[in-house]
Amino acid sequence: MDVTTTIKYVRISPTKLNRVIKEIVGKNVSDALIILKFLPQKGAELIYKALHSAKSNAVNNYQMTEQELVVKEGYIGQALIMKRFRPMSKGRSGKIQKKLSHITITLNEGSSHGAKN
Repeated sequence: MDVTTTIKYVRISPTKLNRVIKEIVGKNVSDALIILKFLPQKGAELIYKALHSAKSNAVNNYQMTEQELVVKEGYIGQALIMKRFRPMSKGRSGKIQKKLSHITITLNEGSSHGAKN
């Protein structure tokens, strides 16, 4: 059985989150949480919260064992783009795009694919 957790409208661009999510797909949840704790990026903290929530849902709601949980899938979706304008020199204005993201993490109870045990 798969357990999916989605966090929507996170205020960080999808390209920054994609760099972090690639590090944990296919690994055990406990290993992935340790990896995320020591990554310096801001996105690592946001993905850590999502992964911890998915793990808690799997253990408490679906009675899965924590040791056998594996990150089956993790992907980042593009949310809306907030458009802002900033005054520039010579009376011009520059367009600023503030991108938002959706974080989706799917856990599965099984053997890890890419992790060394």
